Amino acid sequence: MMVGVVHAVRQFFAQVADIIYPRWCVGCGTPDVSLCDSCTWLWHRGPWWRAESGARYLLAVDDQGDDLSIFPVWARAWYSGSVASALVRWKNMNDCRVDAAFAQLVADIVGDLQIEDAFPAAQWPNVVVVPVASHNSRRRAGRFVAGVIGRSFAQCIGVDFVDALRAKKSRRGGGNVAERGRKSRAQRAVKSFSGYDVILVDDVLTTGATLLGAQRAVSQAGGRVVGAVVLAVTDRP
Repeated sequence: MMVGVVHAVRQFFAQVADIIYPRWCVGCGTPDVSLCDSCTWLWHRGPWWRAESGARYLLAVDDQGDDLSIFPVWARAWYSGSVASALVRWKNMNDCRVDAAFAQLVADIVGDLQIEDAFPAAQWPNVVVVPVASHNSRRRAGRFVAGVIGRSFAQCIGVDFVDALRAKKSRRGGGNVAERGRKSRAQRAVKSFSGYDVILVDDVLTTGATLLGAQRAVSQAGGRVVGAVVLAVTDRP
């Protein structure tokens, strides 16, 4: 009985909030919902896949001259259409209802990822989930999307969430090679990661420069990155 009352009260206040603060799907604009079923389905229609082979900053060369990934990166959707629209709009707003919608999305899809097989190098008693650093202005404005993704992911797989990477102050450029190089050096750890195996989390994978920067920061703080998870992957180099 009490559960039903609580649910009814929550629904009432949600309806009131929608009247005072109207919302639309961040992916397609459907009214009265933060992330509609059609846009949510875009993350459900296919399996997780290894995406690091298209990210040049995450590739090394072995003794035979073949490409070798630094660590596995698992992705669930392509960064295009409504997926791209949803992530861009989410990153540029401070709305706890959208945060909750994406946290639920992560919870719904993470069960399809076979965690121990996905990160074979991980020593599980020592694993923590760490979001890549966001610009300080975004963090202050409540637009830290990697944190929302990471917290939900960590809760679902039953490990600690550690928000301990910060962005270094640097001049922001236009996405060229020099800018990507800066991204690979633009993060620092604010605590020791000694003894920890780290799974990094971000929203979008492009060249891997941001993930590489996070990996370097974790390594400098004594930790080891065993893989990463992203919600989407671009098809651009």
